[in-house]
Amino acid sequence: MALAPIGMCGVFHPRAEIHVARAARAFGVPYCLSTLASCSIEDVAAAVGAPFLFQLYMMRIARSTRRSFKEPSRHIARRLF
Repeated sequence: MALAPIGMCGVFHPRAEIHVARAARAFGVPYCLSTLASCSIEDVAAAVGAPFLFQLYMMRIARSTRRSFKEPSRHIARRLF
């Protein structure tokens, strides 16, 4: 069981991904942050302080994909999907 990535959760609640990641950590459930999240991977990593997963969409603009690929490795994401 894991919490799957959902893009743009911030439409429903401010900083939603951070709240979901904290809840997942509290219950010992893996969390996967979406490439299209409304919170940055840096913000989620700072708030949670625990390993999480990251869903990487392959963008048509190579520079965006490279940045998305490098960010998790500099922070706390342990796996890319």
